[in-house]
Amino acid sequence: MSQFGRILPLTASAALMVCASVGCNGPQNKQDEPLEPPVMAQEGAPSALAKPMPAEASADEVELVESAGRLREQYGRALESLLALYRRYGYFEKANWAEREIEELAAIAQYPYLGDRRAPSTRYEATQSIAEADALYAQARKLHEDAGGLGNLLGVGKGKLKAALDTYRRLIDQHPTSDKIDDAAYYAGEICASDTYKEYTLALNFFQRCLDWNPNTDYPVKFRMAFVYDYPLGDREKALALYKEVVASSPNRANVRFARERIAQITERTSHEAPDAEPGRPR
Repeated sequence: MSQFGRILPLTASAALMVCASVGCNGPQNKQDEPLEPPVMAQEGAPSALAKPMPAEASADEVELVESAGRLREQYGRALESLLALYRRYGYFEKANWAEREIEELAAIAQYPYLGDRRAPSTRYEATQSIAEADALYAQARKLHEDAGGLGNLLGVGKGKLKAALDTYRRLIDQHPTSDKIDDAAYYAGEICASDTYKEYTLALNFFQRCLDWNPNTDYPVKFRMAFVYDYPLGDREKALALYKEVVASSPNRANVRFARERIAQITERTSHEAPDAEPGRPR
C-alpha cells in the first residue's frame, strides 16, 4: 500500500472520532467569530457554574474534557499530516483545503470547563535543553508575533493567537523538564490576559507557574500579576502587595515608577480608575 493510501484511513479515523465526540454539523466560518469566554449569568440570577458538582459527575467531567482535548489534538495532527502529503505530491488545491481547515480548527474557542485545573502542574522543572521543546517554542513565538500587527489587520490574528497558546501548552505538557516551560508559561499568561481571551484567573496561574519554575526569571511576572489583580479584577489588596515587591526588586524603571504611582493612589484612595497607559511589556 502506498504512503498516500496508509495515511488517509488514519486521517478519516481521527475525523470520525472528533465528529462522534463534538458533532459534525457545528457552526461554520468559526474563524470569523470572536474568541470570547462563556456567557456568565447576570448578577442576582442563579449561575450553573456556581453549583458544586457531585464527585462522580466531576470525575466524569474531567475525563470527558480531557478526552475532547486529546481528540482535538489528534484531529489537528492528522490534518497537518494530510497537508504535508498533499504538498509533497503536488495536490495544491487539496493542500489549500487542508490548510484552511487547520486554521479553522485553531480559531475555534476552547472554554475553561475545568477552571483552574487547566493550569499545568507545579511539579514541573525547567532544567533541560530539549531540541523538540525549543522547536515548539520557536513555532509558538512566531505564531504569537504574527497574531499582531499585519496578522490582526488581515483578520487572522485570533486564529494565530489561539494556535500560539495551544503550542505553548503543548510544549509544557509534552516536555515538562524543558528549560523553555517558564518562557512558555509567561507568554501563555500574556495571551490569557489579553483582550481576546480575558481569562484572567488562568493568566495569573500561568504567571505563577513561570515564577515556580524559574524564581529568577527576567520576565516582569510580578508586575503583570499586580496589573491583572488591579485591572480588571479589582483585587487591590493583592495588587498592592505585588506592586510593593515590584518597587523593591524590579530592574525595570518604568514598571517601578508605575507601581509607585499605583501604591500611592490605592493607599490614599485618590484614584481607582485605570491609568491612561501601562508600561510596555515584552512580546
